[in-house]
Amino acid sequence: MSGNKNERTLSDRAVNVRFCSQNRVSPQIDPTPAVWNTVLMTASPLPAGALSFRAAALTTGFGLLLMTLCAPPAFFILLPQGVVPEDAAATLEALRGPGGSPYLLGALLLFATYCLDLIVTWGLYWLFRPA
Repeated sequence: MSGNKNERTLSDRAVNVRFCSQNRVSPQIDPTPAVWNTVLMTASPLPAGALSFRAAALTTGFGLLLMTLCAPPAFFILLPQGVVPEDAAATLEALRGPGGSPYLLGALLLFATYCLDLIVTWGLYWLFRPA
């Protein structure tokens, strides 16, 4: 301090604690503009490089939407087209021939679903991370 008795630290001016009638502590914020400017400039809610809450929610939501659009057609329509039940040789010939492309497309859609699952997990981590 420079010796001025009116000069107080930021923590002294920003938050004054008072006791209510129920013995609870509630902060009373000092509305001085200089204090708010200092608090807003120094207090960052997210670390550098962090994903915002909105971006994490949008990433998670769109990832889940794409997963629900990719997985059911792959699993219930495209993959069964290449498989001949109880005949492995016929299944292999069906996959090698020109009719094997729906099976390959189904496998690629399931791989895309797996990748989207990782992205959704990453977005959910940012949504529910400890503060």
